[in-house]
Amino acid sequence: MTPQQEGELDAAGTRAAFVTAPADPGGDGAPSSAWVVTVAWLAVGIPIAIGVWVTLREAAKLFGLT
Repeated sequence: MTPQQEGELDAAGTRAAFVTAPADPGGDGAPSSAWVVTVAWLAVGIPIAIGVWVTLREAAKLFGLT
């Protein structure tokens, strides 16, 4: 690879590091309703909480704390 090609790649990488999202992401711009956000967080949070609980319970067994 020539030094010129390396310079072009470096310049392309520098430009790529500063790419931002478009001003209009394609949505209608309306805020989400509170119940939709709450349901979405519950859909994510409940399985995570169950996983943490099961992990801690199994770790307690492993270390003889129960």
